[in-house]
Amino acid sequence: METSAGLSEDCKMRASPMRPRLSDRPVGYSGAAITYFLLLIAAYGLLTAGCSTTQSFGSQLDDTGISAQVRALLIQDTAINAVDIRVVTDEEEVFLIGRVGSREESLRAEGHARAIDGVWSVINLLKIGVAHSSPTSGDQKLRQAIEERILRDQSVLGLNVQVIVYEGEVYLLGRVASDNERQQAVGVAKETEGVVRVLNYLKAGKTRRIEPKT
Repeated sequence: METSAGLSEDCKMRASPMRPRLSDRPVGYSGAAITYFLLLIAAYGLLTAGCSTTQSFGSQLDDTGISAQVRALLIQDTAINAVDIRVVTDEEEVFLIGRVGSREESLRAEGHARAIDGVWSVINLLKIGVAHSSPTSGDQKLRQAIEERILRDQSVLGLNVQVIVYEGEVYLLGRVASDNERQQAVGVAKETEGVVRVLNYLKAGKTRRIEPKT
């Protein structure tokens, strides 16, 4: 049943659990505790945002679980400064976005991602070295602007497009119905003021995953 706010009752029920707080994280920072806490945070995000995509809830959960496990391994590895690494998983494909201090750190991070069960491939987009300027809230504002423009564009199914912005560079992930939609989404991003460049990782056509029959 749809509510006046446009959300189904199912969506509202899924969004109702109390949000996990940082103060709730397990003490001791063991590998299992870190993974558990990251999964808890990620699950909350799916419950509250799961209605904003046509990807099945099971697929979202699989991808979110993979991301949480990768982040846990990165946090545990003292040889990696994981603060500036963003982990995004789309259809079991892991994207590492951000910046690390050396090629060794980049390779270690990639190795951790490849070690997780269920990972189909790893796209290592980590930059090496010290940034000329620290990422600011400008990246977040830019992401919001691009997302709003894509959602307003009637020729693109924007609910399935993930927008990641780092140091002014835009990464487009997800799946759209056709090559035309993909190019339209890229065009919208490129036309947004402040964008340095656009890296297009959008997939077109039907998902390669076989969803279980209901």
